[in-house]
Amino acid sequence: MSHPTVADTPALLAALYRAGVELIVVGGTAAQLHGSTLATLDLDIVHCRSSENVAKLLAVLNELDAVHRYDLANRHLRPTAEQLSGTGQLNLTTSLGSIRCASSPPGKVTKSSWSTPRRCAIKTSKFASSTCRR
Repeated sequence: MSHPTVADTPALLAALYRAGVELIVVGGTAAQLHGSTLATLDLDIVHCRSSENVAKLLAVLNELDAVHRYDLANRHLRPTAEQLSGTGQLNLTTSLGSIRCASSPPGKVTKSSWSTPRRCAIKTSKFASSTCRR
């Protein structure tokens, strides 16, 4: 299995939005959305950790052949719902490039406070296809 080293951000976001995954974009891609020329190799997201949303995200990641990026033993470990529901972050590589799924942006975000980052996030229609939820 050979995955690209640079994320195809528009394609990754389009796949996530087509599946209805609730997320916010953070990191380098978020900086680019605000006009920065910062280069980034992966897509950083924070996703809503409701069981329904985690299932949608996991389905997309499985479609994209996602595995843990830093598996030095090359076991091709796939992400799980438990991992996506937990804390911390998952560094994954997919057929469309690397994606980092974080449990929260700076500050504490819980399932019950998910509306706060979502309310403050800008729309990512710049990168998403016409199927982007608005």
